[in-house]
Amino acid sequence: MQFRNRKITLGILSGAILSSALFFTGCGTAQKTATAPVAKDTLSISDIQNMPDAAKGDVLSIKDALLILDGKLDRKTVMKKYGYQYKASYEVSRLAKYTNLYYRHCTLPRQIRDGVYADLPRPQKKGVSSYVALNEKIEIGVFNNAAYQTLVDQVKAAGFQLDQPGYEDEFVRGQYHIFCYAGGKRIRIEKE
Repeated sequence: MQFRNRKITLGILSGAILSSALFFTGCGTAQKTATAPVAKDTLSISDIQNMPDAAKGDVLSIKDALLILDGKLDRKTVMKKYGYQYKASYEVSRLAKYTNLYYRHCTLPRQIRDGVYADLPRPQKKGVSSYVALNEKIEIGVFNNAAYQTLVDQVKAAGFQLDQPGYEDEFVRGQYHIFCYAGGKRIRIEKE
């Protein structure tokens, strides 16, 4: 008798578990949902070339940075126009390594070993201090709020839309992503 009661109890439990599983998984049927594809704004080279030039020529403009990233402008010529000095293979100890670093109205920090420095360039008192680091992406760093805000305004004027606010505000247009980090006054431009 006890064996039979156990068998009935196990059968009821098995049935309850099976029906719960079917209920939570939707009985195993797949439901199709219709979603409209998200329209993706594009940014062509001609769009970039038609962007307004920056009012000041103190810091590399977003327009010129995008054209350098696309290979449409020679970086050496552009950096010379802005008055940047050059340092090859610049590594910030335990943080980042850049193939090319350009700096203007800055001093390089203490060198730890060959090509490795204690920090990013440091501002001088004269002029608008900035640096531009290049790898497969471009990072523009400035040292005052007005210069940083000018760069952010250029990003917005170029039609980039805020995609993800946060630690770094991410602006997107087409295959380009621009990350604005207000805390460090840096702008990073990447292309998909």
